[in-house]
Order: sequence, then structure tokens, then C-alpha cells
Amino acid sequence: MKEVLPVAETINATTIQNHLYGLALAQEQEVGEEQWMYDCGSINQRQALPRPERTMVVGIDGGYVRDWNDKKSVFEVIVGKSLPAEKPAKCFAFVGSYDLKSKRRFYNHLTSQGMQPHQQIEFFSDGDDNLRNLQTYLNAESTHILDCRAAGAVSHHHETDSPAPVCIGIDQSG
Repeated sequence: MKEVLPVAETINATTIQNHLYGLALAQEQEVGEEQWMYDCGSINQRQALPRPERTMVVGIDGGYVRDWNDKKSVFEVIVGKSLPAEKPAKCFAFVGSYDLKSKRRFYNHLTSQGMQPHQQIEFFSDGDDNLRNLQTYLNAESTHILDCRAAGAVSHHHETDSPAPVCIGIDQSG
């Protein structure tokens, strides 16, 4: 607690606000620069590494939150949970419309959970474009699985270099 708030001293609210602001700035500088694609190495480099035994699973979704005081103001919150094989599950959340480094923050979260360049990852989402953009080019070994019930049975796959998502929740046989 002493790292966040100077609790041993008698201080006023402005001192606490300034301390938290300084802490937030320091943490923001540690995040790193935003990129549209993160380097996982070449195929040969990834194949030379020992493959992790289990797949990391990540669920991600978005929703809109209304400002309590200004009912006309809304913002999108992106939330999710990563389930690595060797570590405890960990939740994440950020405001996608305000965060200028959301993909970097998501990438940092996954690497802190043990994501490796050759790690197999399964992303579960409803396929909204903003969620797909976050997941694309984070890891070369990823699979994108859509919950088509949540997506209205519409595939949001666009003609890109990324593989077509797997669709669950509807009969794909015919």
C-alpha cells in the first residue's frame, strides 16, 4: 500500500492525487510503444524452440457502459480472461476507445501470463472488428474461435493474411 499511497504521513487530497498521477505516468512509460504487429520470429526460429505442452486460452468481449452522470455519454469496455497452462488465470480490462495502446497492453498481459512466440493460443470472442483487431498479429500460432450465437451467426472474417476463424454455436454442415 505504501507504494501507491503515502499512508504513514498526514497529507491532503491534492498530495494523494499528485502521487497517484506520478505513479500512473511511470507505469505508462513502462508499457512500450503501440504496434500493429508483434514479432514472433521466423518459422525456423519458432520451430527451434521447445513447444509448450498446453494451449493458452483467452476469452475476450466488449460492452458499452453509460456515464452515470451524463446519460448520453457511453464508452466501450473490453474485458477478458487468459487461462495459461502453467499459471493462474488472470483477468484484464481496458477502455478501448480511450486507450491509445490497447494492443500493446493486451500483448504485455499475455506475455506476463507466459505467452511464448511458439505458444498455441485459442482466442474466443464474438468476432466484433475491434476485438479481431486486438487479437490479429499478436501470435503466429493463434486460432480465432467465434461464438456465432453471440455474433448473430455472421462471420466477420475479412480478406486478410490472418486465417479464417473457426465458428462454434451453429451447424456448419449445410
